[in-house]
Amino acid sequence: MEKTRYNQKDIAVVGLMIALVFIGTFYFKIPTAFGYTHLGDCMIILATCLLGTKKDAIAGAFGAGLADFIGGYTAWVLPTMAFKAAWVLVMGFIAFKLFNNFKYNLWIGAIIGGLVHIALYTLIKI
Repeated sequence: MEKTRYNQKDIAVVGLMIALVFIGTFYFKIPTAFGYTHLGDCMIILATCLLGTKKDAIAGAFGAGLADFIGGYTAWVLPTMAFKAAWVLVMGFIAFKLFNNFKYNLWIGAIIGGLVHIALYTLIKI
């Protein structure tokens, strides 16, 4: 197994993306019948496109989990972290492994990853 090394720049960029996901989730909420819609998911997709899969799985999970924790949704912190990380891993696998040479690989990865994300939240609410 390959050991991944993170340098100071990687840690700073991941920290910045955690902050952007948190801000997009915590401050830009639109209430809906099933919770709320927010811009944090847009930041997660952006981070996956820019950073890749492993780093963004960390950024998406911690940023969204922190927003749930501070926002008072403590019961959702761990499911949110797991679901956001799963979304990123699915998106990254599809975009960067399966359809790496395809023109719309990021679109396909984001859509299928988003469907997995929705399915996970739907299954936990049943």
